[in-house]
Order: sequence, then structure tokens, then C-alpha cells
Amino acid sequence: AIACADPVATLRAPRAALAQALVNLVRNGLAAADAGTVSIAASAAGCVARFEVRDLGAGMSSDVLARAGEPFFSTREAGGGMGLGVFLSRAVAERLGGRLSLDSEPGRGTRAVLEVLRDPSAGSRA
Repeated sequence: AIACADPVATLRAPRAALAQALVNLVRNGLAAADAGTVSIAASAAGCVARFEVRDLGAGMSSDVLARAGEPFFSTREAGGGMGLGVFLSRAVAERLGGRLSLDSEPGRGTRAVLEVLRDPSAGSRA
């Protein structure tokens, strides 16, 4: 459940942190799609702002998906990344009263959904 005093149409969040979380997800999508198509959608419902980043890359196996978001876990070759992007994006989402979820299937790409409270000081997830 979400408690929200005033569900207004604005988003109050640290701009740099939220932008970096989204940049991390887009970079991962571009790497997975070999710089191909990555789509980004934003929406709001009630007290939650939702950002969806989808790529049409190779997707992840269930084993890789289970580890995605672990600090320093990466499927890229050495020097291709530190394995902190998803971890940091998840940390930002949680700090803002939200969550990050990943949905992926081999051969079908990956969808990352970042949800945050529009005003983290107005309520919290229970």
C-alpha cells in the first residue's frame, strides 16, 4: 500500500540521482542491444512515478537475471563496466520509496521498471 498526502502531478526527487539511475538502465539497454533500439516511457499514477526502459537485446537467462543488481556482477567483458549500474539504480529507487524490477527472457530483450514516490517525504510503501 502507498500512503500519499497529496497526489499532485509533480515529482520531487534528487534530480542527479534519479537521472543517473535512468542513465545506468539506458546504458545497459544500449549495451545489450548492441547500440540498437532502447525505448523509455514515463507515467504517473497516484503517488508513484514509473519509468520503463526496454531493449530488444539478447535478454538474460534466469540465472543471470537472478544475479542482476548484485554489486560488481557484470556480463560484460573485462573493462566493459564495473557491475554497479543496476545495483545503484535499485538503491536510488529504494531511497525514494520505490523499487526497481527487471523482466527478461533470452531472445526477447529486457524491461527495467523504476518506480519512485512522487514526493518521498509524503508517504511510504508498506
